[in-house]
Amino acid sequence: MNNLFIDIGERYISHDPKTETIEYDTLGYAFNVFNGQSQKIFGRLGRDADFLTLNDWIEHLKSKNVMVTSTGEEINSPQVKDARGHNFDLRGDSICIDKARKVFVPWALYAEAGEWHFYKHRADITKILDEHINWNKDWESRERVREGCTPRHDLIGYNISENNFKVGILENWIEGAVQLDGKSQYFKLDAENCGLLDMGTNNFLIETVLLVEKMKQMEA
Repeated sequence: MNNLFIDIGERYISHDPKTETIEYDTLGYAFNVFNGQSQKIFGRLGRDADFLTLNDWIEHLKSKNVMVTSTGEEINSPQVKDARGHNFDLRGDSICIDKARKVFVPWALYAEAGEWHFYKHRADITKILDEHINWNKDWESRERVREGCTPRHDLIGYNISENNFKVGILENWIEGAVQLDGKSQYFKLDAENCGLLDMGTNNFLIETVLLVEKMKQMEA
């Protein structure tokens, strides 16, 4: 995201994990510029999974319900003043100007028990993925997280549709905020999956970003 690729060799993007270990619903590719001669292969995602063109790549991401699939755009004309001379200042006519988007990266906290960015989960619109990492006694390996052996506290939404997801104040590369009606729409953590998030047995700090609309004065 927010990258300018200039005359990259074999592939613009090359991710080579075992295909069965890829968590597609946590990936996003957007707002990149691919500059230079056409590559023989645009990108690779997973072993032996090559995509010849940008369009092939995007269609594959869509089929896997990746969060953001737009990836970027290709252009052959120079985007910087003198790449060979290592002057990477943008040219006045560069399409990169004003293209970058805001990305929110939370400050790492000790012993996190849950972290939710409220991104739209395309495979299940009612699910908000928990993205916290805490290498405590429950952590075994990346594979064990996917198998459900390491706690992941995903939230489940009620009366939620695609229309609830908006671009928030912290980042604008994705619809990363949820607008609720304050009545029937809410998110809930499964009681059986609370673990350290049980308010009755643990003390913990909640940090959140809220934008509250002004309430209309109620008529008498």
